[in-house]
Amino acid sequence: MEFNVEHLRTLAEIARDGSFSRAAARRHLSQPAVSHHMRDLERRAGTRLLDRVGRTAVPTEAGRALLVHAARVFDELKHAGETLRLMRGELSGPLRVGTGATASTYLFPAILARFHARHPRVDVRVITGNSQGLAHDVLNNTLDAALVTQPVRGRGLSTTALFADSLVAIAGPRTVSRTSAWTPADFRGIPLVLYEPEGSTRRLINDWLGRAPGLKVALELGNVEAIKRTVQAGLGVSIVPSLAVRDEIRLRTLRVWPLRPALRRELAVVVRLDRRTHPVIAAFQDAMTATSDGQRKRTGKRAAEA
Repeated sequence: MEFNVEHLRTLAEIARDGSFSRAAARRHLSQPAVSHHMRDLERRAGTRLLDRVGRTAVPTEAGRALLVHAARVFDELKHAGETLRLMRGELSGPLRVGTGATASTYLFPAILARFHARHPRVDVRVITGNSQGLAHDVLNNTLDAALVTQPVRGRGLSTTALFADSLVAIAGPRTVSRTSAWTPADFRGIPLVLYEPEGSTRRLINDWLGRAPGLKVALELGNVEAIKRTVQAGLGVSIVPSLAVRDEIRLRTLRVWPLRPALRRELAVVVRLDRRTHPVIAAFQDAMTATSDGQRKRTGKRAAEA
């Protein structure tokens, strides 16, 4: 016996909450059409598939058995559609991506816009966290990919360098008067507003500052926006990624200087070695690479103008 797949979908919708009318609404059908689907299915099955219990339709034993097989049919048709879309170069499905807070604010919106324009059927979910934790989640397969600050540790990871982001000194527009680059010694005796100690960027800053005496960490904050607002209020100076001060350079709401010696953080995308050729993951890596290339050029130009 052969069953109409659309009629099987109607049966599944009725069984969902026992209602012909709600099944009709979800399937965009008239109630007579739903009734026709069920008569056709029961004729082909040679038995009743639904019983009426009050105003509710309940699958019979035969109906339940047919629904088990129908669910497998629906899954196979879904997979067939995905296979054909891949053959046409179309991608679909979920994608779980991790990133740090700064990149999620200043870099990821452009990446997501580029990726969504090319692959609108992929459902991207972004999770923020610290770099080592995100790399661990990629290894555990709870994330498909992550944009992290190097170095990260983990066997079984494929790492692709994306973007070298310079770190810069910032101060309020009327707090500090100087024209030259900042050295570690220049921060002595001045209140410092820095990231919280757990993050990769803070560790880079700590290493760059070294053990210079007289350093005064006044505040440790969890995100760069809070740091910038605190510095703008004249409560100290800070070291932040140049990626985070593009607007402030343009609007002159912060003073920005390079560091000497130069300090950069290397951003990279990490994926599991056994998933680096997955079509959706590979396409997202391409979007990150293209966006970060353009971002690097714009950031470098604005920093030079400042």
